Amino acid sequence: MDVGTGAAVALLHRAGVRPPGWLGGPAAGALAMVLTDIPIAGLGISDPRTWSPADRTADALPHLAYGLVTYGLISAAHRHR
Repeated sequence: MDVGTGAAVALLHRAGVRPPGWLGGPAAGALAMVLTDIPIAGLGISDPRTWSPADRTADALPHLAYGLVTYGLISAAHRHR
């Protein structure tokens, strides 16, 4: 689902939705997290509502890193056109 998130963020960026990196990166990461946690819950694999703070952190940090890198690359590609 993270690839789909990257595509969605790229399409939004192309359409003119370009928040600053400090907002766009975490927003992209949050979108990726939501789009992966919903199927996990829907399929009964895990229930994010029952996760401990450590579990939530372990889920959030990689998604935040993904969002920052993805948004940064999309923004850089746009600047170099």
